[in-house]
Amino acid sequence: MLALAGSVASAASDPAKVAVDFVEKIRSGKIDLTPGADTALSSHTDQEKRKEISRRLSRMEKDIGGGTLEAGEVKLDDDLAAVLVRKTGGFDPSRLGVYAIALVKREDVWHPAPLPATFENAGIGYAKTLRERLAALENWMLRNQILDLEKLREQSNERMRMEIRASIDPEMLRTLSPEQIGEKFIAACGRRDLPAILGFLGGLDSVLPDDWSDRLRAATDAVAMGDSAKGPWRLLIAPEVVRVPVDYFKDMRDASLSFACLDPAGNVSGGSIPKIELVHLHFSQSSSGLWRVDPSRGFFSADEPDAEAEDDEFDIELLDKFAETLSETLKPPSVKTLEEAHEALEKALVSSDLRALLAFINLDTDPVTARRSCVRAAQIWWTTHHPATARQPVALGFHEEENSGVSAFQLFSLRDPARFDLKLFFFEKIGDQWRIVPNFKHSDPVEGAQLAVEKWADAQEKTWSKTWQNKVLSEAAKLTALEPDRAPDESLSRKVIGDWLDAIRRGDAKAALRQIAYLDNEKSIATALQNIGYEISNAQKYSAASEITQVFRGKDWIGVGVRQPTDTISAHPFFPVVATPTGPRILIEVDLFAIDRSGSGTRGREFLNKNAFARLDKLTRPEIVEELRTLFSKYQSSLNP
Repeated sequence: MLALAGSVASAASDPAKVAVDFVEKIRSGKIDLTPGADTALSSHTDQEKRKEISRRLSRMEKDIGGGTLEAGEVKLDDDLAAVLVRKTGGFDPSRLGVYAIALVKREDVWHPAPLPATFENAGIGYAKTLRERLAALENWMLRNQILDLEKLREQSNERMRMEIRASIDPEMLRTLSPEQIGEKFIAACGRRDLPAILGFLGGLDSVLPDDWSDRLRAATDAVAMGDSAKGPWRLLIAPEVVRVPVDYFKDMRDASLSFACLDPAGNVSGGSIPKIELVHLHFSQSSSGLWRVDPSRGFFSADEPDAEAEDDEFDIELLDKFAETLSETLKPPSVKTLEEAHEALEKALVSSDLRALLAFINLDTDPVTARRSCVRAAQIWWTTHHPATARQPVALGFHEEENSGVSAFQLFSLRDPARFDLKLFFFEKIGDQWRIVPNFKHSDPVEGAQLAVEKWADAQEKTWSKTWQNKVLSEAAKLTALEPDRAPDESLSRKVIGDWLDAIRRGDAKAALRQIAYLDNEKSIATALQNIGYEISNAQKYSAASEITQVFRGKDWIGVGVRQPTDTISAHPFFPVVATPTGPRILIEVDLFAIDRSGSGTRGREFLNKNAFARLDKLTRPEIVEELRTLFSKYQSSLNP
């Protein structure tokens, strides 16, 4: 403890670190202006002045933005200090920053003045010699803040060129064709490799493009936004987008390369329904002989369309090439039986690559139908991959009649575990391979074998609506009654909880289901599925991982306490583990959280815990419930001795 106290005091007495921490707190909006807290604010500062200080710090919070904070030059004058804090990172000079922080030392600990570049309101005296020292330090801060920022910007330009050269070879921009350069530019966007992107945009030219600051800002923002990037940047950056080159033109010093892009998340103009959109890349060759990408208007503003209207004859011609060109690059699965197709389709629906589903479709049809087929595939695939509402495909069955077939899936949503969402995929046999029919539905008139498979699916729907939840829970442990006769193995119980926490963090519902037990009744099934949905939703809100903290053993139960970090406090779930024929499993429908009395919301949590035990009272004998209540009380007491 003495060593720890010494290290804390040492850190607190370093003016450079104190200044950096102060700016970081401003950026996060977590400055406590109570006298004696995060600043040297004088206790004599009136309320109106404190409000003004708070407003100025709030404005500074917005100005700081992202980037790495580091200490620059430090000037010491006995118990006074001035520190320059640099904001580095990125290549845009306009986003670099230098913040001057005044500090005072009290009882060998440095404290930042409440406002940058001044000792005002820091509770310092008014003696003439002291005022002269303060004025000298404040003048030094104002002068050197400007000089250091200029120096930082000069260093940024040189660092940018060095990092670009490390990412791409300048000779490549001289010797490769614009078509090859365009493909490498797309690949760099997909990797979100900002130095390489800037190199393709002209960052290695001896004379930078006239609109370089706009190119730099647009590319930097796009990479920072990632999947949330707008306009054509999203079509080049988002990993789920399918991009197909559909046109290339080159003359002596100019060229253009067009891509047709299918974004399953929607379209860049804001619609939720996917459509195939065009991105046109224009190229020019500089006086130094380097080819570069010249972004169109849409790259600088999401409000500016990148391509012409879709009724433009040339654009329609390019869009018509999408499916044909795409099909040349796809590798259709080899599925000679409908059963093989059914199993491979389930894998394609959860594949991270939309092309796996597109490869199943018969695209040998007219261009408009082929495009619509691709858009329909993107819509279906996105339902299983949307970050907020991802659904798990659950195979229900398949049926074939001659050369026609149907494959049925329930798209199970953890957000709405009671909802029956049937998805039918109609197949046709082409040669010896099964393929999804164009546009995912039979063309009129539907007759013969096609009509037979549709009637079969209609007849099965009522049965599937009642049995699909059992299929979802097929890998969970089903209990006919809750009558444990022994506690499960402790080490195996730890492993079950560890696997559960890992699956929940990854959002893998199937893996999570393998760790649970449920009672074979409608209420237990619904509650178990609903609780898994809550767990996955909560785990993905926070960056820190949960961890096992304590294990409690009883005669019939193992109780496992977990620390679940959030952005503000930690939650403390308590998982009851029971022995089943397939090993230890979590009884997830019993939802218990221990309460840290230092937190908030304790009354609401106590009510939910009480309800959980009341529910358990209806499922098993009193002595079994009482044992779990005792284990839970021990966990609760350990948090609040």
